[in-house]
Amino acid sequence: MKRKVFAGHSYGALFGVHVLLTSPTMFNEYILSSASLWFDKRVMFDAERRYAALHIDLPAKVLLLTGTYETVKPNAKNRRFNKNNDMVNEMKLVERQMKSHRYPSLAIQSAVIADEDHLTVAPAALTRGLLWAFGNP
Repeated sequence: MKRKVFAGHSYGALFGVHVLLTSPTMFNEYILSSASLWFDKRVMFDAERRYAALHIDLPAKVLLLTGTYETVKPNAKNRRFNKNNDMVNEMKLVERQMKSHRYPSLAIQSAVIADEDHLTVAPAALTRGLLWAFGNP
């Protein structure tokens, strides 16, 4: 069997979460960078709960990534911080939610990449994700 890796950033990563929760075996590994989990009143959190109610396993390897500036810090002088959506917290929350179901085949981990914002984290996340999925050459 050939390995299939999904890599998506922002709305692309949100789509990856959708695929993960509707057809998890479509891909072997999921690289989800800065997933827009805030979209549609956090609809993917509800989708994950519905998945858990109907399934005892989630057979996939998942890597969640965001940048340090993708959190909200209203009083920060650095304008790279997000203004409305705390993507770092939401990434950690969805990871905890998925882990809480103790799916036997789910391997999930996350990382916050230092000194990156929503735009600059994409290339770093893709590089890290591909090394995670395929290993160091």
